Amino acid sequence: QGDLRQDPFSKEIIASLLAYLEGAGAERRPYQAPLSYRIIPQILAQVLKATREAETVAAQSLSSVTDNPIYLPPDARFPKGRCISNGGFHNAAATTALDGLTAAWADLCLLSERHAVGLLNGTISGLPHWLPTGDGFEPFRYVPWAILGLAEQARTAAQRTLLPPGEGAGYGQTDMASPVFLAWEKSERAGRCLDAALASLA
Repeated sequence: QGDLRQDPFSKEIIASLLAYLEGAGAERRPYQAPLSYRIIPQILAQVLKATREAETVAAQSLSSVTDNPIYLPPDARFPKGRCISNGGFHNAAATTALDGLTAAWADLCLLSERHAVGLLNGTISGLPHWLPTGDGFEPFRYVPWAILGLAEQARTAAQRTLLPPGEGAGYGQTDMASPVFLAWEKSERAGRCLDAALASLA
């Protein structure tokens, strides 16, 4: 399937999943798995794409001049050097890349919830319904609810980060703040939700 998708990220993910499944049983069940299972390669491909984009932007940004103003060393025309005011501090690409990561974390949180539900559903998992203990207690019954709460928090954080609307910082020259810090905080929040969601699923 990787060659059919014409997408390098899908090909890489499918190859990785096949490596994990090497040696697994080949017997198929007489029904399809829920969609949340069947779309795992596509979702993971988007996660990989978002991660690679963030890595590229980080590598470019960390090696670029992003201060304001910047000082250019002396040359023949300007023997004392030059100081140039610019908008280098505004890294629009970083905001977009961070938003992409946040959306990826939110999607994975929701898949975690769906998979927890699937594990508790005996008709899907083939396991005892609700995974009861020997005495009939069902300790995992509400795990999906907890994961769903985490997924909702991540989805809220995944709203697109826009330019701050107010001019309260400087009343004139400094009339725009960088949204990168907002995007970073939201990505961290969604990432913590994903960590907790995956731990709960495990």
